[in-house]
Amino acid sequence: MSRAKGASGELEVVHLLHDHGWIAARRTHDGREQAMRGDIANGPEGVHLEVKRVERLNLTAALNQAADDAPAASIPVVVHRSSR
Repeated sequence: MSRAKGASGELEVVHLLHDHGWIAARRTHDGREQAMRGDIANGPEGVHLEVKRVERLNLTAALNQAADDAPAASIPVVVHRSSR
């Protein structure tokens, strides 16, 4: 259930990006190492996106994960929506 919730959250972000001009945006769910790629590929240039769809977000941990995983010179961004 948690995996499905995460996938659903990522698809929401992909659809938002498509609606705003990033038509090549897609989830990075192919099973390869996620670090350095984020949850969404082909979004805004220079932005590393981590998507969190949880009731209680540990903001510090989420921001640290995004910052640690982001390539140099990329802006780490956490996208959050509660699951309910």
